[in-house]
Amino acid sequence: MGATTWLIILYILLIGLTVFAFAKKKRAAGIILIAVMVTGAVILGYLWFTSPM
Repeated sequence: MGATTWLIILYILLIGLTVFAFAKKKRAAGIILIAVMVTGAVILGYLWFTSPM
């Protein structure tokens, strides 16, 4: 599998864990998982714009 497939699997897992955390009233864990997803998206966006293709 390619890198993109692994990223999709990772984000699906993170979204599922975030939903599960908020469903179990674990707001801190949910917020941390959202922060991880946002950080990853920002890093990927930065690399997308700065990497030569």
